[in-house]
Amino acid sequence: MNILQVNNCDLPGRIFNGFDLNVALRERAINANQIVMDKYSDSEYVTVLNHDILQREAIIYEEEKHCIKNLLFPYANVLEQNKLYKKADVVHFHFPYHNMFSLMDYQKIMDSRAVWTIHNFWPITGNCTYPMECKKWQDGCHNCDRYNDDYFPMAVDNTEFMWRVKKESYKNINPHIVVSTKYVEDYIRKSPLTEHFTNVHRIPFGIKLIEKAKPNNQKVVLAFRLEDAKVKGCDCLFEALRELQGYEDKLEIQCVGGGTIPDDISNRFNIKNLGWINDREEMLKIMYDWDIFVMPSLAESFGLMAIESMGCKCALICFANTVVEEISDAPNCAIASKYKDAKDLSLNIKRLIDNRNELEHFQNAGFKHVKENYSFDLYVDRHIALYEEVMKGNL
Repeated sequence: MNILQVNNCDLPGRIFNGFDLNVALRERAINANQIVMDKYSDSEYVTVLNHDILQREAIIYEEEKHCIKNLLFPYANVLEQNKLYKKADVVHFHFPYHNMFSLMDYQKIMDSRAVWTIHNFWPITGNCTYPMECKKWQDGCHNCDRYNDDYFPMAVDNTEFMWRVKKESYKNINPHIVVSTKYVEDYIRKSPLTEHFTNVHRIPFGIKLIEKAKPNNQKVVLAFRLEDAKVKGCDCLFEALRELQGYEDKLEIQCVGGGTIPDDISNRFNIKNLGWINDREEMLKIMYDWDIFVMPSLAESFGLMAIESMGCKCALICFANTVVEEISDAPNCAIASKYKDAKDLSLNIKRLIDNRNELEHFQNAGFKHVKENYSFDLYVDRHIALYEEVMKGNL
């Protein structure tokens, strides 16, 4: 079995983009390699796709200038000539639309060996990564209200054109699609761009658990991911914290990531901003010190930090009507606040601070849920089974 992972990079987002999966496959004596545009690791099993760096930067500039995305990159031709691609039994794509291939070349490179993990909603919209309440992705993304997306910004609205380009790009391909949740699967099946895809597989992400006792914190430690992108919902969390009058001495707040904390919040509460932490073992040790993890995302395609925090025995609070509610099995194993409702979010934070027994219930229930449903070994097993299915179909 020869497996090739294809992505724009290796280490950033390694649990999503095939790098960790590649390592696990090799540990099971499977011949696995990865091709990337930007290599950060020193792995001999990761190969850089041959390209001119200055040319690629020039293409990125021109696409941004003309409000298009992933139309001008010529690297599908390079991939077709690559020895690893030629001999692969399965070619597993992750983010082919991160400045890597032209959408119009997908029919060249996504043949019967192709597996494509769809990690967010950009492939089925005119531009945005998360459509949230908007339904225009179902009929052409005309007159977009959010064309200046946090992750794929446009200077002017060109979403209808990009939607039509994607429809043309996908019409003659039918790769094996991998999604991590039913939430994303429903979008794929309903989208006019992808409704003809017949091979959709649901494989949740998995984590490696470290089981140990929680510390007995004098104050309740509440944590969150700090990010300025509106879709991550930090503004709602800040509003919820403003409602916590009289809780300043009961609470310690920690955050990871990069973003801005409003002055009134940082002045009122004891907050430790830990920044970005790339060492996973260090991150897990830190998570075990947390009592509550709040994930106020307005939209996600999975929500890995929710699963990681529950796997470190944190009580999780999220918003209802998001994928995080699905993967956390709220209300059984987590608390889902009313969508975008800062007051309800604040009430649920107070609820766990004031009730130690309920806090411990959600910590233990969440850990059990993750242990039974989101192990990394199960994630690898499911991919191997899929690869065998793809190979069998090509005999």
